[in-house]
Amino acid sequence: MRRKLSLLIIPLIITVLYACHKEQTDYYTSAVVTLSFPEAVKVIRLQGTVTLTNLNNKKVYTTSELGQLRAVVQVMKGAYTLSGEGTVRYKTVEDEEVVRYFRVSKDYCEVLNQSTFISAPIIWL
Repeated sequence: MRRKLSLLIIPLIITVLYACHKEQTDYYTSAVVTLSFPEAVKVIRLQGTVTLTNLNNKKVYTTSELGQLRAVVQVMKGAYTLSGEGTVRYKTVEDEEVVRYFRVSKDYCEVLNQSTFISAPIIWL
């Protein structure tokens, strides 16, 4: 009787211990895209969109929240292309207010770690 009971308890204990095992499923992370403007530019207002496209599955992540010259996007870990465009109102060194269009682009960005930082220099249009 004892032997039958131990044959039932041992698999039960193994099942309970295996069920308590926590799986590692952190497939998503945040990509922090920082827009790099020239030093002579003092940004007053900025609006636009930033898009990250996964190179493997072509899934697209887009945000238009560009606070403090940066955008935070929750993406699946992997390799991405970066694109974006928008308008900026800024002051020049001569204290003149100017409104211009800009674009950002990067062909390859690796987003693998928690909070990956990507610097994106702007291109004036």
